[in-house]
Amino acid sequence: MNRESAVAALSRPVMLRTATLATPHGLTVRVHLSWLLVCGLIVWVLVDRFATLLWPFGWAGIAGAVAVGVTLALASLLARDAAQLAIAHELGLRPRSLTFALVGGTVRGLHAAPRPRDAAAVAAAGPFTNLALASASGLIYSIAPAQNPFGVVTGYLAWTNFFLGMAALVPALPLDGGRLVSAVAWALGARPARAARATATGGIVVALALLAAGVYGMAGGPQPLITGPLLYAALLGLTNWVFTLLAGGFLLQAAWQARRWATWRQALASTRVRDLMRPLPSDVSGADAPGPPGATGVAMSVTPAAELLTDHHVDADEAAESLTDHHVEADESAEDALDRLLESPGESVLVTELGRPVGLLVGDDVRGVGR
Repeated sequence: MNRESAVAALSRPVMLRTATLATPHGLTVRVHLSWLLVCGLIVWVLVDRFATLLWPFGWAGIAGAVAVGVTLALASLLARDAAQLAIAHELGLRPRSLTFALVGGTVRGLHAAPRPRDAAAVAAAGPFTNLALASASGLIYSIAPAQNPFGVVTGYLAWTNFFLGMAALVPALPLDGGRLVSAVAWALGARPARAARATATGGIVVALALLAAGVYGMAGGPQPLITGPLLYAALLGLTNWVFTLLAGGFLLQAAWQARRWATWRQALASTRVRDLMRPLPSDVSGADAPGPPGATGVAMSVTPAAELLTDHHVDADEAAESLTDHHVEADESAEDALDRLLESPGESVLVTELGRPVGLLVGDDVRGVGR
């Protein structure tokens, strides 16, 4: 299993069926069916509303406004996800994949966020980008003629971004709001996995509410007794009950898997590395461990075989990849050791105790915790 596969298998909080679009500069870009659902809803709403509001401008004016509106709305979705990717890269999280989905872009890196403020920054970048775009579009709309294509497009672009931003801030995993709440709870002293499990449970509740709303809309229930923007959102969901049912189903799947992931991380937090490691034979000393021993007897490097089979030979020390940062202590939690396991060569990491190697922690053993 290569390192990208190891990261995907061990560290993903939400696993959805996706299709790979491209791999630019080592970044795997994927799209989930639910993202196409959002795109379809945007097209449907704009065609439906613009056909009424812009009827005096004829079908050419309507088609042009729909084309521009859809392009800008989809650009807003991409801007949200690109903002999270940029923040993750800036924080040194080494992004490896970006998945476009109904629940928002999921950025995964080789490293988990080491601090709660880093996790919060990545989560907040998406919805606040949408809210900033909503503010800018609303400002333009306020000075534009309301009943021409330009005014109608900017007005609906403002509402679309406002809806995307506020929906993403719902405090339930796997939405960005759930990630923000988890980061705040982490900063206040809670274990990240425990906070994630609680917000993932909230995500299940939100998904069930969407499913109930979809059934209500399908049955033709009476209009809810609410006003203002909430009425707009409610009518959007109830009249587009097919979308609401599908959105609820996708969110339920993602929230359930996020909860399973958080439960697994909780199990790792309560498990010591020594309980999972594969002991080294008693007659193995530091000098027998992979690579030359350091001053403390800890393996310092590993040399890939391919480097030693070339026609032009080099010294082993030059070809070796350092393992200094890829050892874990026997008494630390498996959760704390997870990141070093992910970035270590071969999905395995040396376990040390009092400076001497005592075992090997392997990815397959970590995956089996709590299963």
